[in-house]
Amino acid sequence: MNKEEILKKFNITKNDVENFDLDFLSTYLKFHHKKEYGKSSILFWGFDKKEVQRLNEIAISSALDIKKRYSENITFICVNKDFNDDAKLAKAKKGNSIVLDLSEFEFIFKNREYNLLENTDFFPKKEISEIRIPIPLSNFNYEIETESYSAESDKTYKYNLYKQQCECKEFKENSDYEKGDLRRLCKHLLYEYKNSFKPINLNYFTLFLISNDISLKRYLEYFSIGELEFPVYVSYSNLYDWVNIFFPNENGKYKVYGYNKLEKRFSYNDKPIGYVPELRSKLNQIFESKRNKTNKTKSLNNKGKTGCGTSILILIIIVSLISFL
Repeated sequence: MNKEEILKKFNITKNDVENFDLDFLSTYLKFHHKKEYGKSSILFWGFDKKEVQRLNEIAISSALDIKKRYSENITFICVNKDFNDDAKLAKAKKGNSIVLDLSEFEFIFKNREYNLLENTDFFPKKEISEIRIPIPLSNFNYEIETESYSAESDKTYKYNLYKQQCECKEFKENSDYEKGDLRRLCKHLLYEYKNSFKPINLNYFTLFLISNDISLKRYLEYFSIGELEFPVYVSYSNLYDWVNIFFPNENGKYKVYGYNKLEKRFSYNDKPIGYVPELRSKLNQIFESKRNKTNKTKSLNNKGKTGCGTSILILIIIVSLISFL
């Protein structure tokens, strides 16, 4: 089997071919490939009834939706080597479908475990491991245009999941985080990541954020409270007073609370009963220390400005006296 040829059908670039072995890439492509609508689908051409039954079993075990008729939105078309309907083949190649021969289909969709998360090159090397996410490879290198999610705006934004870039304001605030850091994904990228890339086997907190379309703000802090087994996460930005608190229950499932860091109050008085005093203490430690640093910086800046102004005033007085004499 020609490695380059099969990967070319999935739009995998030479760089990815060189960085990952064929077994990794084939497993990746089985689970992560471009989908036009929802579930991946497949159509078989040119196989007898017995062979189709066997291939259907492989497709079903790989979570593929089996189609009986051609349409432009079918993800894969598997073609027997004896199939000679050139008109159908030409139509398939012009459409959005990926055309595979039998050996390619069996190789990509053979029974294999999802062990991609063991490859450290598939992740950024960040300190907060809970928000590392697998990095889409070059088969997701295409531009998408979407309308603003705000009902009051008629703007459109272009974004690219492979480059993890978007034109929206939310992305610009966190654009310096590296690819694979969940904080980098704005709501547009997050939506595409969830629906097209379809992440698998992530930790519960990361999966919770992605499943619920919750993009993170600029900063993320986490800490333990009481006897809770799972940490509490706080996501905030210096541009806004409101922060998000992700609070776990005993099963590791999270609930989001809104908290105003200046007014020190919970949104609609909705708060984690039984943990509020300790939680407030932790929040005060985070935001009071930052407020003190900001005040110190302002104070130093003011002193610097005062000193400069005083020196200029003295110089003006001296010059005036000399002129008078």
